[in-house]
Amino acid sequence: MLWVEPCGRRARQAALVYLGQPARVVEEGRPDSAYLELIVCGARQHQLPSDYVDWIRLKAADEAEDCYREQSPSGGPAGSREVL
Repeated sequence: MLWVEPCGRRARQAALVYLGQPARVVEEGRPDSAYLELIVCGARQHQLPSDYVDWIRLKAADEAEDCYREQSPSGGPAGSREVL
């Protein structure tokens, strides 16, 4: 458990963190939409600032766009088969 002091708050708050094992990290790996939705739901449940929650959503959308570009031979949006 890690103790953090959230911005603008005087009280310390406990935070659970996940530390990945370097040997198990995959460079090209991206979080899937179900995991990102879980993160967003947790952020809302814990009343994180809405601009931060929006940033998570936008970041996820940006990464999804990058994924489409990487998988499409023309550099444009990929078909659904390529993405899946």
